[in-house]
Amino acid sequence: MQKAILDVEEDAHKLVSQVCGLNYQEDTEPVMIKPDSEYPDWLWTIGVDRPLPPLEEQDPTSKSYWMHVRRDMRRARNQIMKMKKR
Repeated sequence: MQKAILDVEEDAHKLVSQVCGLNYQEDTEPVMIKPDSEYPDWLWTIGVDRPLPPLEEQDPTSKSYWMHVRRDMRRARNQIMKMKKR
């Protein structure tokens, strides 16, 4: 099985007027970006920032801090196990 090579759109006009990569059918017209007024209000309230601040800025007595520590330790352990398999 070979990895699919996808084309990267470089045309600036297309990038600001079309939703590139959404229209996967070859025979249909591209999906155009609409004005902001045509989208629902809740769309603009979605947070796109990083969900958690860095570990150093979190309170060590909070649950989110320890969940963050646990996630980082799991990732580190998985990296070590991956290197051992080689």
